[in-house]
Amino acid sequence: MKQMLRVLKKLERTTNHDVKAVEYFLKEKIQNEVELMNVSEFIHFACTSEDINNLSHALMLSTARDEVILPEWKN
Repeated sequence: MKQMLRVLKKLERTTNHDVKAVEYFLKEKIQNEVELMNVSEFIHFACTSEDINNLSHALMLSTARDEVILPEWKN
Protein backbone atom coordinates (compact mmCIF):
# COMPACT_ATOMS: atom_id res chain seq x y z
CA MET A 1 0.00 0.00 0.00
CA LYS A 2 2.77 2.45 0.92
CA GLN A 3 4.51 1.73 -2.38
CA MET A 4 1.31 2.51 -4.29
CA LEU A 5 0.98 5.79 -2.40
CA ARG A 6 4.58 6.70 -3.26
CA VAL A 7 3.89 6.04 -6.94
CA LEU A 8 0.73 8.16 -6.78
CA LYS A 9 2.53 11.04 -5.07
CA LYS A 10 5.27 10.92 -7.70
CA LEU A 11 2.66 11.05 -10.47
CA GLU A 12 0.90 13.90 -8.70
CA ARG A 13 4.13 15.91 -8.56
CA THR A 14 4.54 15.36 -12.30
CA THR A 15 0.96 16.22 -13.27
CA ASN A 16 0.19 18.81 -10.56
CA HIS A 17 -3.26 17.21 -10.38
CA ASP A 18 -4.33 14.54 -7.92
CA VAL A 19 -7.09 13.02 -10.05
CA LYS A 20 -4.92 12.93 -13.18
CA ALA A 21 -2.33 11.06 -11.11
CA VAL A 22 -4.96 8.47 -10.15
CA GLU A 23 -5.96 8.12 -13.80
CA TYR A 24 -2.36 7.53 -14.89
CA PHE A 25 -1.81 5.14 -11.99
CA LEU A 26 -4.84 3.03 -12.93
CA LYS A 27 -3.86 2.99 -16.60
CA GLU A 28 -0.39 1.84 -15.63
CA LYS A 29 -1.86 -0.92 -13.44
CA ILE A 30 -3.92 -2.42 -16.28
CA GLN A 31 -1.45 -2.01 -19.14
CA ASN A 32 -0.35 -5.65 -18.86
CA GLU A 33 -3.88 -7.02 -18.58
CA VAL A 34 -4.78 -8.25 -22.06
CA GLU A 35 -8.53 -8.05 -21.37
CA LEU A 36 -8.32 -4.42 -20.26
CA MET A 37 -5.62 -2.90 -22.47
CA ASN A 38 -8.06 -1.85 -25.17
CA VAL A 39 -10.34 -0.01 -22.78
CA SER A 40 -7.77 1.89 -20.74
CA GLU A 41 -8.89 5.23 -22.19
CA PHE A 42 -12.28 4.73 -20.53
CA ILE A 43 -10.60 5.25 -17.17
CA HIS A 44 -10.53 8.96 -17.92
CA PHE A 45 -14.28 8.88 -18.64
CA ALA A 46 -15.01 7.45 -15.19
CA CYS A 47 -12.28 9.34 -13.39
CA THR A 48 -13.24 12.99 -13.38
CA SER A 49 -12.45 15.20 -10.41
CA GLU A 50 -16.11 15.45 -9.47
CA ASP A 51 -16.62 11.67 -9.47
CA ILE A 52 -13.66 11.07 -7.20
CA ASN A 53 -14.28 14.07 -4.96
CA ASN A 54 -17.91 13.09 -4.37
CA LEU A 55 -16.90 9.59 -3.32
CA SER A 56 -14.01 10.76 -1.17
CA HIS A 57 -16.17 13.31 0.64
CA ALA A 58 -18.80 10.67 1.34
CA LEU A 59 -16.15 8.31 2.71
CA MET A 60 -14.62 11.05 4.88
CA LEU A 61 -18.01 11.99 6.29
CA SER A 62 -19.02 8.41 7.08
CA THR A 63 -15.63 7.74 8.69
CA ALA A 64 -15.92 10.90 10.80
CA ARG A 65 -19.42 9.87 11.85
CA ASP A 66 -18.39 6.32 12.77
CA GLU A 67 -15.00 7.00 14.34
CA VAL A 68 -15.37 10.45 15.91
CA ILE A 69 -18.91 11.77 16.27
CA LEU A 70 -20.83 8.66 17.36
CA PRO A 71 -18.17 7.51 19.85
CA GLU A 72 -18.18 11.02 21.40
CA TRP A 73 -21.95 11.00 21.73
CA LYS A 74 -21.83 7.62 23.43
CA ASN A 75 -19.44 9.00 26.05
